[in-house]
Amino acid sequence: MPYHPRVVRPVKYGGQPVSEEILAGIWAFFAAYFLIATIAAAAMTASGHDIVTGISASLTTLGNVGPGLGEVGAYDNFVHFSAQIKLLLCFCMIAGRLEVFTLLVLLLPQFWQR
Repeated sequence: MPYHPRVVRPVKYGGQPVSEEILAGIWAFFAAYFLIATIAAAAMTASGHDIVTGISASLTTLGNVGPGLGEVGAYDNFVHFSAQIKLLLCFCMIAGRLEVFTLLVLLLPQFWQR
């Protein structure tokens, strides 16, 4: 089927169109995920580590996927980081394990006012 540059087609999954609310939720998840990863990588880089280590460590801990690159490569570990960086990376690990939104909801004061 030829595509026209001005055609707007709905996003479909399993042959059914996906609602705008679901698409907005997916974009919000991606934005929150990469915002946390960017903040963690920037904090690590600001603390004196190279950019590869900062990005790799933040994505490794947020994704809970194992070894990264740089100072957290396959033959290294996280023992040489400062306590503040370890706490930041622990936050990333918890955020990744609980799927970002759950942790963000737990941090909202409105959740605890009930």
